[in-house]
Amino acid sequence: MHKLFISRGKNTGGFTIVELLVVIVVIGILAAITIVAYNGIQQRAQIATVQSDLEGAAKQLAMDQITLSAYPATVSAANNGAGLKASSGTTYQYTVNNTASPQTYCLTATNVTTSYFLSSDNNMPKAGGCPGHGIGGVAAVTNLALDPAATKFHTNEQGPGWWNNRWGSYGTYSLLSDQSGPVAGLTTAVRWTTTTAGSGHGFHLSGNVETGTPSDWSGMQSVTPGDTITISAYIRKSGIATTASIKARFATNSTTWTNSTAAGSSVNTVAGQWISVYFIVNVPAGASRMASMVTIGADAVGDTLDGTGLMATQSSSMYNYADPTTSSMWVWNGTPNASTSTGPAL
Repeated sequence: MHKLFISRGKNTGGFTIVELLVVIVVIGILAAITIVAYNGIQQRAQIATVQSDLEGAAKQLAMDQITLSAYPATVSAANNGAGLKASSGTTYQYTVNNTASPQTYCLTATNVTTSYFLSSDNNMPKAGGCPGHGIGGVAAVTNLALDPAATKFHTNEQGPGWWNNRWGSYGTYSLLSDQSGPVAGLTTAVRWTTTTAGSGHGFHLSGNVETGTPSDWSGMQSVTPGDTITISAYIRKSGIATTASIKARFATNSTTWTNSTAAGSSVNTVAGQWISVYFIVNVPAGASRMASMVTIGADAVGDTLDGTGLMATQSSSMYNYADPTTSSMWVWNGTPNASTSTGPAL
């Protein structure tokens, strides 16, 4: 057997390659065990930290409620403006409702990637987060669509929704309910039924991208130059196969477009199947509002186009669809099915 010799002065002994490989493997195993053990210690330390912080915070919030007859409006307002105490690396997310009877709050504490929460109903810390809060160090997502589940048609556009005053002479609009949607729990949708064959039919989501001027200014989505907006929706088409996409256009004011209409990647429809369409677009300089729409390439008389699951986020990521009906971790920021909604990315 060949041997690899390591000099030991005048000694001629050495280690075989096999022996060296065994040593390397053993070192690797010990290193892996050490890393796993270290990670476990870190995780337990984070859990202990957030639990301790939450327990202290719950006591402070209870004292504030007794003193002021209401929970503090914000974390920083607690303890007479001194704020809730937190360990290094711990951040809070706080939701309060002082108009309810009894008054309620929910508090999520996160340290690195560990999140625990408690509330006025249960002051024992639990793993996870309050509805509407981010979890595990990942910020919550806000869907800007005001009626994401397509429960109604908007005749006066008020931000991303679904509205029905664009192609009325070429077809009819209706609402669907109690049907199998593309996401569990999503059972509502809007439907376009073609009465005159053509192309470019679909749903406007916010303003009219094809008018001569931004005449639907009041209903267009407010945007900030430099932001990235991701718009996505589910559609289902019957009849002939075609292409589908989301289009967008930005405006400076009610009379001036900032740019021409742009479209996301085209997706081929499959009869009777839900598909996802999306568009990731950067807001150009000078833009204040955005118009958007879902459009298809062609349809025949009697074809239907269904739409639901609308997401509009200030992000370059396309998130899985969720709303307060499909997920208990999401909340409405106003009137249900008529306001923005917020929750953890799913």
